[in-house]
Amino acid sequence: MSIGSLRRVVSRGLAIVALAASWCASAPAAAADRMMITDAAVPVTLIRGTRIQSLAVTAKRGLVLEAGDIVETGEGSAQVEIPPSLVIGLGPNTRAWFAGPSPRGSDDIVVLGGWVKAQFAGGGGAAAGPAWQVAFPQARIESTAGSWVAHAGEHDLEIFAEAGSHAVSPPAPVGKRDAGSAVPTAPFKLDPDQDAAWAEGKPVKVSPRPGSGFVAAMPPNFRSPLFPIAAKAQAVRVDPDKSVDIDYAQVRAWLKGAPSLRRAMVARFRPRLSNEGFRRALDTEIGYTPDWKPILHPPPPPPPPPPPPPPPPPPPPAPAASPPASPPASPPASPPASSPSTSPATPPRTDASATAR
Repeated sequence: MSIGSLRRVVSRGLAIVALAASWCASAPAAAADRMMITDAAVPVTLIRGTRIQSLAVTAKRGLVLEAGDIVETGEGSAQVEIPPSLVIGLGPNTRAWFAGPSPRGSDDIVVLGGWVKAQFAGGGGAAAGPAWQVAFPQARIESTAGSWVAHAGEHDLEIFAEAGSHAVSPPAPVGKRDAGSAVPTAPFKLDPDQDAAWAEGKPVKVSPRPGSGFVAAMPPNFRSPLFPIAAKAQAVRVDPDKSVDIDYAQVRAWLKGAPSLRRAMVARFRPRLSNEGFRRALDTEIGYTPDWKPILHPPPPPPPPPPPPPPPPPPPPAPAASPPASPPASPPASPPASSPSTSPATPPRTDASATAR
């Protein structure tokens, strides 16, 4: 199909989509207010929490998604509708994570790789609702209206603005970003019919039309508008009993990629480390990355602090107090000398010899 033919098909289809959207708005909203997979060519793989299962989806039985669900298409394709106005087409071999309706400012959809088409209700350039942000490994695109088609490879990305204008944030040049994520530069506007292409280590290239190789490889159902059908679908819930615990190989791409989700993925799949096989496989590949090393190989605990020094010995006891010294004994008082007046008369001496004479 030529570029001109593609434009004519899109223009005619967008008018039909506008009518279909108005019909859906007036139809019973049994499922239109829920994020759903409304159609899938073959069974899709759903990863919810730490469990995985394969599910068949038809236009009459829409599969209700929850925030954080991962959808992988394998060889098939799928359509996801997110209220109030966004329809997402997923081409073959596409992996996508869905946040669901949420406050602005974070990634609403993260795509690891594959084909994606985003289309707002009405399909034209007028704003149809709040802005939605879709993140690829190489860039982010934010839209409020119109439609675009993108293909993300391992090291390249191409986005074609089918209708409306879209804000695109490319990654900074290699060497100006950290080891785990691409730091976006100032957004630029991608106008209708313009095409932006990235290759690893090269600046973005904006062209007035998509390349012929991009158009030739585009999934056939992306060459026409996407039709919202959620309002007519029966909402079907996932049966958790049919899911199984996920293996490392089944979630490996998400644990190694998606820079904006790495912290969330660590928290989400950390419980699976209790499974020896999962833990061993993860440790072999990414056990020493900054995200997982603190969990799988934490640093040894610091040595215990040295014991406190012994308390100083108590002071020696004070010597017992001596009794107060007695004053020296006073010598006995001498008898007072007799005065002459009071001394008794000395008897006269009798001289024996005189008597003898």
